Amino acid sequence: MIGLRVLHLLPDCDGGPLATSTLDLMRWLARDGHATALLTAGGCDETAVTDEGFTVLRYRTSRPRWWLRGKKELVAALAIWNADLIHVHAIAALPLALSLAKALGVKVVAACETLVDQADGLTDPRVAWVLAPTESHRAHLVSRLGLPRDRVALLPEGIDLDRLAAPPAPTGDPLPVLAMVAGEAALDRLLAVLNDLRTGGLQLDVVVANRPAEAVTAAAAARGLAGAVRPAAAKARFDVLAAAAAIVVLVGADEAADVAAARAMAAGRPVIAPATAELAEVVHDGATGTLVGDDHQALAGALRAIADGALRQRWATAARTLASERYAMTLIGRAALELYRTALSGCRTESDRAEGSTVYRRITEPKVRP
Repeated sequence: MIGLRVLHLLPDCDGGPLATSTLDLMRWLARDGHATALLTAGGCDETAVTDEGFTVLRYRTSRPRWWLRGKKELVAALAIWNADLIHVHAIAALPLALSLAKALGVKVVAACETLVDQADGLTDPRVAWVLAPTESHRAHLVSRLGLPRDRVALLPEGIDLDRLAAPPAPTGDPLPVLAMVAGEAALDRLLAVLNDLRTGGLQLDVVVANRPAEAVTAAAAARGLAGAVRPAAAKARFDVLAAAAAIVVLVGADEAADVAAARAMAAGRPVIAPATAELAEVVHDGATGTLVGDDHQALAGALRAIADGALRQRWATAARTLASERYAMTLIGRAALELYRTALSGCRTESDRAEGSTVYRRITEPKVRP
């Protein structure tokens, strides 16, 4: 079978759960005989892609007058690399993906990792597939945004379980916890809960990710929690942070919450997560973790319950098993390949080639600055 050449597009490659799962898929495709390249529209943690053998391109959309120089260079480089299609892993990078697809005459497979309110870009004819990470996401895209059901596929981000080990969870007092915090209000709620738990005698050692280090440090000090709450180290990878914790807590839900929950479970860590329809498909309440409402007492009660070692171990074992069954990269990679080949069956038509070559020449021709 002829190998494919797939360009993967991310807003940035920062060691977070979404970027890590993207790299897992790229490794799997490479082992299966396909060529992969990574394009980031923002920053890239060099340590995340060192010695991987990937073609890595960085493109800053904030670059002054990018359309005169930066895009010309990028399109020229991608034309030489000769991608068969573009897989964009975050909706924020879709506009760049569509621009490149138009210039190169290729199709796009677009992951919609967040519940967007508008279908802008997703209805573009160059988007062959829209990928939803959960059935709830898929239903939202079809019923609320009006996307055709036969163009929306269920495909969560996969996990390379051979690389993501499940080391024994740390124990001790205080119990180590990783908190993925979505927003300032979520941080305030977490700190209020931790303060109450400390008053009640439960000591936790909490590392906070997803928030600026200065904000975490200042807020913890203001609550008298400077010794119990600290920010995650700069450029720390999510998998490393999860392995160092006994519990992973999602306080609030951002666009990568489902991926974070799945990767935590794959590492054998029980998860406390918001009770949203999307996360309910990932975290099985009472089996691999627990789902809580937005109220203060619900989160506090969940942390008290999960402090029990026997319960935590049962949930951890079930979490690893479930993640292995649902998110193993062999399963996700094969499904992705099937979608790629379906997309390519209608790709590179004569009109696509003609329009793409015209746009390519127009973009790459030297321009006169005003």
